Amino acid sequence: AHGRSPVAVIPVGSAVQKLDPAGALLLAGGVGFALLYVSNGANVGWTDGLYLGYLILGMALIAGFIVLERRVSQPIIDMRLLFSPKVATVLFVAFFAAIVVGIQAFSIPYMVSTPNAHGLISATQQGAAARFKGLVQPDQIPVKVIGDIGYGLGFTLLGLAFHVQVWGSSVSMVSGAASGQLSGKIGARKPLLIGMLAFALTSGIYAAAHHGALTLALVGVVFGIGFGAFYATTPNLLVEASPPEQQGITAGMLGVSNSIGTAVGTAIAAAFQAAHPVKLVVAGQTVLAGTPDPKTGITKRAGVFTDTAYTQIFIA
Repeated sequence: AHGRSPVAVIPVGSAVQKLDPAGALLLAGGVGFALLYVSNGANVGWTDGLYLGYLILGMALIAGFIVLERRVSQPIIDMRLLFSPKVATVLFVAFFAAIVVGIQAFSIPYMVSTPNAHGLISATQQGAAARFKGLVQPDQIPVKVIGDIGYGLGFTLLGLAFHVQVWGSSVSMVSGAASGQLSGKIGARKPLLIGMLAFALTSGIYAAAHHGALTLALVGVVFGIGFGAFYATTPNLLVEASPPEQQGITAGMLGVSNSIGTAVGTAIAAAFQAAHPVKLVVAGQTVLAGTPDPKTGITKRAGVFTDTAYTQIFIA
């Protein structure tokens, strides 16, 4: 009205973010079926027809996911971005780091909550005597443990938290903050490398020595340094490696990489456990060490595993 040029108003948030449910289902299904084979292969046999079928189905779904992601406008994982060197390197590191996180987060609590040989024998005698309804005293039932469980501490979850987990977790918070500060000054690559060296170091130490709460707590402190550095630096590196309009996609890709890596780590640990179960000789009968079926008294699946299982897990 007063001779001024009209001002163009640009609506904020007008772009519509589309979901990719088909991609999500293909990826989740593919990884899930493949991990069924990895985690149970040692239990049922690596050449079992059903589980080989799971593996083939999983790989087929993952292949379908890759084909689909090249065609949708807003994919869960942008394949062109995935194979750009800077992004691929960070996701590659993140995947294997997440495997270490998955293995240690699974194995350490399992080990610490496993009873020692005396506790396992006592619990087995109590359970066996209960089936005789007081006619037999527990100490009259001979029990022999086949397999080394010298790592077992028999802690409750509260004992695990207080004696082992709280120390490494506290250090990881400090490490994360420090790594974030260092990233702003010297870049995120060096703190990430320090974190990955800490992961490798803890895996090596655990493979050689994983007995006793103090050992687990001290090595867990070193792991905490790596844990904080890893989660503080990888998002920054991906932001640097991707154009602004695709930073949301790369953040999602990092989440997928971490989730799959953690699942793979857990499946690897379960496979080694299944290959090395502890057995018990109870009154002359050899059974698996674990929770028996209350009706039949038969233990169908091992719940306690040998020292060799955990040594091999950490080497892997």
